[in-house]
Amino acid sequence: MGSVKQAESLKAAAQPVDLMISLEMIDYVTDEPNSQNYPVAGMNALHPSTGNFIAIVSRHSDWQQTRTLKAVMSSATPLPVYSINTTLMTPGVGFSDHRSYWQQNYPAVMVTDTAFMRNREYHHAGDTYERLDYRRMGQVVQWVFAFVTK
Repeated sequence: MGSVKQAESLKAAAQPVDLMISLEMIDYVTDEPNSQNYPVAGMNALHPSTGNFIAIVSRHSDWQQTRTLKAVMSSATPLPVYSINTTLMTPGVGFSDHRSYWQQNYPAVMVTDTAFMRNREYHHAGDTYERLDYRRMGQVVQWVFAFVTK
């Protein structure tokens, strides 16, 4: 993965990183009831059952950056945003480029639609462009823009 090499080279050069934001599957948002699944039993008691939100996934040590990002995102568009501070022990949490930065002890978050936790066609033949929500994907891009330009 390119993120492994990038994070390693930043560390070797002693370059600081304020926050790495990994946009991982931000395009499948659905208002279908009971469309959202979770990797750990009980998470559904704290989070919605409808997959019409975006999640910020981070480590416990990155809680302040997560809180700031979530506040900016929540004020930038009407798309709901939820966050979780967790570890790589949570299934699916380490499946993106933010992991490479965690391994170099850099602050990093994954901004995600939760991929296969809601998109039953994820990486299958039915995973086509017609199923994507471009309007809400654009809202995620607006969030990131609002955050990096604040």
